[in-house]
Amino acid sequence: MSDTSDFEEDKSEIEQKFERAATYLGSVVSELNEKILLSFYGLYKQATVGACNTPKPGLFSLQAKAKWNAWHELKDMTKDEAMKRYVDEMEKLYPSWGGVDKKQPKQQWVSVSTFQMEDDSMEKAKKSHFDYVKEGDLETLSKLPGLKQHLSSVDADGLGLIHWAADRGNAKILEFLLDSGADVNLVDPDGQTALHYASSCGHLECIRLLIKFCADRTIKDSESQTCVDVAENSSIADLLRSQ
Repeated sequence: MSDTSDFEEDKSEIEQKFERAATYLGSVVSELNEKILLSFYGLYKQATVGACNTPKPGLFSLQAKAKWNAWHELKDMTKDEAMKRYVDEMEKLYPSWGGVDKKQPKQQWVSVSTFQMEDDSMEKAKKSHFDYVKEGDLETLSKLPGLKQHLSSVDADGLGLIHWAADRGNAKILEFLLDSGADVNLVDPDGQTALHYASSCGHLECIRLLIKFCADRTIKDSESQTCVDVAENSSIADLLRSQ
């Protein structure tokens, strides 16, 4: 009867090192920035699945798009090449890791088989107003101090709280932010408003809410597109024209 050791012997050396490296990453994920994590994510998917085989996420699904790009850019790299590069990158970052496992959490950010909205490392970091908006946690968000000063601020991606609420399709949080004084026409670095986001993602309730708060439907982004131009479908475009 075969046992675990027999199973391990059936794997190539690079497969075994790759699996140990992926396990090790789970123990140091909080030490790495998003760019590095995305690189590891793409390599992991390439090594375990092969070339990217999922449709590109919508334009405004930022987290999913970043992960998809990290995987898709590897194109036809073989699984073995991806495993080797994964191990090589780990050794550059942690020369002394030695292929030895550290105790790690049960779930790794890099080992999931589907796109996640948030990095697992987020749980280990101090959360901000932006984090709670992304997570849809209105109860906690409403109790956080300093909301007023964050209503007009943007994060590292250049997005305001109102953009994230519209991107997530969370009308309750969006209404809370608007009632609290958020600028309904706040634009991101590409000139896109929350209405651009809601329109592109097809979030009808958010669209109606933004219109109620007098969102400007004539604002054009850096590509001269209005919220109507980026509408997910003709029904949403008609709604935006008719209101």
